[in-house]
Amino acid sequence: MTDRKNKSSVDFSSMVYGKVPPSAVELEKDVLGYLLIDYRLLVDAKAILNSDDFYKDDHKYIYEAICEVSEYGIVDLKLVIENLKDNGKLDLVGGAYALVGLTNNVTQTLNLKKYCLIIKQKSIARKLIKLSGEIIGDAYEETEDIFSILENSEQKFKDINNELGEIRVTPLESVAMKVIERFDTKVYNAKNGIIDENEIKTHFTEWDKLNGSLFNGLYVVAGRPAMGKGVHLTELCCRMGKHYDIGVINGEMTNEQLLTRIGCNLLNIDNFLFKKDPRFITEEEQELVKLAMNEALNLKLHIDTNRQIEKIANKIRLWVSKYNVKCVLADFLTLFKVRDELAKYFTDKQRVDYVLNVFVDLCKELKIPIILYVQMNREILGRHGTKEPNMGDLKASGSIEELAYQVSFLHRPEYYDPNSITDENGNDTKGLCYQIVAKHRDGETGRLRLKAKLQCSQMHEWHLEPLISINDPLPF
Repeated sequence: MTDRKNKSSVDFSSMVYGKVPPSAVELEKDVLGYLLIDYRLLVDAKAILNSDDFYKDDHKYIYEAICEVSEYGIVDLKLVIENLKDNGKLDLVGGAYALVGLTNNVTQTLNLKKYCLIIKQKSIARKLIKLSGEIIGDAYEETEDIFSILENSEQKFKDINNELGEIRVTPLESVAMKVIERFDTKVYNAKNGIIDENEIKTHFTEWDKLNGSLFNGLYVVAGRPAMGKGVHLTELCCRMGKHYDIGVINGEMTNEQLLTRIGCNLLNIDNFLFKKDPRFITEEEQELVKLAMNEALNLKLHIDTNRQIEKIANKIRLWVSKYNVKCVLADFLTLFKVRDELAKYFTDKQRVDYVLNVFVDLCKELKIPIILYVQMNREILGRHGTKEPNMGDLKASGSIEELAYQVSFLHRPEYYDPNSITDENGNDTKGLCYQIVAKHRDGETGRLRLKAKLQCSQMHEWHLEPLISINDPLPF
């Protein structure tokens, strides 16, 4: 009886239509011959080709030898022959005579870049055929989880696409025209009362004044425990979910917990109702919960609780393509994991940076903003003087400062000092939560004043002085 756990030895990629894999052997010879004559063109070739792009093994070995010799200066035929001899590959390429033959075939009309691009295209085609064969084989074998096959296949397709992306060139004129076109469209829509579906806002009044429309980048909202990150996320779900399809990567709470908070937010319900002794729940309170859930269902939310970053990326791509999701909220950074085969090689900081890079790449690929929540460590508690967080407190949290488009911190002064419920003029500041925008790549920084009503999972505008310079001292 066949052991189904053993991988099939059949190479399905070699069986497709019984055809010889795509190649451009004659062009490979011409490119190598030209490089042996004029090594200065190697810069152009290396910008497009890797050694594994060559179809024939002997051509791979010759190209590798040329690249190795170039690291020490001038490349000539004799040095390449010596390199191949030292590496035991001279006989494999047909000897010195074969290299001389390559130089004899070169014509003066050679278009090196065009030839390299054709060779690259053939190489990509072979890789696609090989990968397709592997997918067919894995699917037939049924020995691997189908979702793992999908994830691994998607990553390999992405790697191939990235390889092509490295050689794609976008003319600056085209980029400039897009900038002008988008700006003119934005102005026209604003003056004619046309709603631009690509204008995504948080619907926090003062934050939107600072942001304008959200950029297709990573927005980090950080804070230590008990600063109100979950309430801030809940408020965004309620505000943005009324206007756009919003994705929520709910890494910390269960879906029931998140929906409960959303219901409390929408109908101003005290969260304690869900902890109250059921024997004392009234019919009116039961009806209120039903109404809250009905209100929550009217929001355009798509929620997922997966913590594995590759699966999260796949889900976000699905949301954008199928439901036209405009923005994603993710809670929170250090909860997200990488594949086991990668995790064993990563330090905690490398893992965090990997996750950050996945989110940044998704913003660029899908052209959406992602708002990522980050839980900071408790070192602030031991700090003398102000407990207000700053960019220095993120040093242990990976490359956030470098990768994020915007970084803001949530800070509730009354958490650290219960007496800080009034300012120096005696004005009530109970519930004050600062959202400190400390980095903004293309815009202003500043402090936004919010009113945190934590018991109802709400966070509203303060409506005092809404925006303070980040350099102004706190009134405590």
